[in-house]
Amino acid sequence: TILNRFKYVINTSTGKLPVLQDRAYAYAVKQPEPNLLSKSNIERVVTATEFQNVTPVQLNETDYMWTIQKTPFKRITFNTLTYDFTLFSQFIADPAVLTARSLPNEESAKVMAENFLKSLNSFPEDIYPSRTATTLYLVQNGALVPASSLSTAQIIRVDFYQFDKEKLPIYYPHPPASTINVFVASGPESPQIVEAHYSGKSLTDKKGEYPLKTSQQAYDNLLAGKAFIAAYSPKPQQLPFQEGDTPEVQIIDISIGYFMADQKQKYLMPVFVFTGTDGFIAYVSAIQDKWIDTAMLQ
Repeated sequence: TILNRFKYVINTSTGKLPVLQDRAYAYAVKQPEPNLLSKSNIERVVTATEFQNVTPVQLNETDYMWTIQKTPFKRITFNTLTYDFTLFSQFIADPAVLTARSLPNEESAKVMAENFLKSLNSFPEDIYPSRTATTLYLVQNGALVPASSLSTAQIIRVDFYQFDKEKLPIYYPHPPASTINVFVASGPESPQIVEAHYSGKSLTDKKGEYPLKTSQQAYDNLLAGKAFIAAYSPKPQQLPFQEGDTPEVQIIDISIGYFMADQKQKYLMPVFVFTGTDGFIAYVSAIQDKWIDTAMLQ
């Protein structure tokens, strides 16, 4: 459970708030434009996969869905404007997945995930190969829980991460997950892709340099609740939280990075990243407030 109220204690290596850079760039994100060929292009790549004999259903003005009517009932939804897509299935109840007989090793899962994205023309050029990460899961009571080893795993999740900007890392809404990820599992005879998410954004050359808040100002924003709490994983003995509880989080690191949303955004903006105990991660807008209210990147 992620709350919006905590008691914070500074517990960095120095015991103090750090002095960080005072300026950073914001980048304009390339905005998608309607293209009459988008649907046909997407349909061409989708029907070259296992969805080859499936007729798409139009969900709204921009989204189309293809569904395979057999276990594990895969469906892929593509946005013809942004080219973002999601692949879902009922893999948690798929006997082939649960047996894990053809589950690959982690390196093979990375290759399989990358090839899957490439088959849909959805593998960005700005991916750090060395940072591609795998997470092992098993199915327990109808939900995914972390697996201790490959021998006990039934699912391998592969997350892809983008290059740093200005030597600052890019952060995503649900760390450590990125907005580009693929779930690999066992199939009846060979491994299969059972879930995937792609939300990609390209940056333009248009950028502007802006003054940043001090770490104290950012911390004051955190104290005032003006932050996005991206992650928090309290220990089981700490749960359940009761109404009015304010759990303590020790802030062990404060840094600056860029925030990449899983929804439409006009700019790639710098943020303060507060990292704390119990997997706590929070983002605070780094650009001074008076500049946020003005016309950006003019």
